[in-house]
Amino acid sequence: MAEQRKNKGKNKKRGYKSSRKAKTADEGDAIDGMKIAKEIFENNLTPGQWIYNSLLKGKKFVPDFYRSDLQKELERIIKFQNKFYPEICNEKLLNEIKDKSRTVTSQYFSKILNIPLAENKGTRDETKLQHYKWRNEALNNEVDLNALAFIITEINNQINQSSGYLGAISDRSKELYFNQETVGQFLYKQLQDDAHTKLKNQVFYRQDYLDEFEKIWEMQSKFHPELNDKLKSDIRDITIFYQRKLKSQKHLISNCEFEKGHKAIPKSSPLFQEFRIWQNLNNIVINIRIDRKNIPINDFILF
Repeated sequence: MAEQRKNKGKNKKRGYKSSRKAKTADEGDAIDGMKIAKEIFENNLTPGQWIYNSLLKGKKFVPDFYRSDLQKELERIIKFQNKFYPEICNEKLLNEIKDKSRTVTSQYFSKILNIPLAENKGTRDETKLQHYKWRNEALNNEVDLNALAFIITEINNQINQSSGYLGAISDRSKELYFNQETVGQFLYKQLQDDAHTKLKNQVFYRQDYLDEFEKIWEMQSKFHPELNDKLKSDIRDITIFYQRKLKSQKHLISNCEFEKGHKAIPKSSPLFQEFRIWQNLNNIVINIRIDRKNIPINDFILF
């Protein structure tokens, strides 16, 4: 046990610790992103179609989607609309807007292609429904160029907002899930295709490594009776995947200058922000040009 604790700090490749589930602000439910991705895959849907169907059923949440699924939706829309706008919806457009923000993408449409984005007005729920209605229609029917510019800009912004690094991790995890593979099997296939392929920078979720550990242990315990539950717990939870909690930094907060025994309030606190507003207002002075005097705003009387 002591040796296990000694070596736990050397376990570097334990995966990126993140949950596959996220809670929605609207409903407070745990949303399994992998389950949604599988539903999209099996029903040949896009993220836009999935959300539109969800909104029509009265649900309000919009989960985060895998970067690869958003990219496929963008490519499907451009490919379909190429039938009606071949001079605009083509490979050049994909290259021009790649990795671009909402602002840059919209400027490309409005200033370079002279296509202003459609205005999506109404309440929050109305604009959300209209947005995804356009995305749904763009896969089956010709849509107005202005609406097309709007939805392409929005999808591209969603792709851009998903971190490339974290997006790649998520997509690898999704591939493992769909193919029912472990990390080792996934990497071994690459080596079979190319013995010189680089594996170093391919990061996976911590959960993917845990899943692989469970599968290997379950199989090998059939042949080695010494692989019992206690040993499994020691190796999994202490030797390999143990991680200390973040060390508290509360001691770095300075003491309040005005009240003994109290800590200073964080700058991010709304109370501190209110204090700064009043402080700035009280520091305003009125300059009287006639006698060249500065009068504090509290002493200045407007007639």
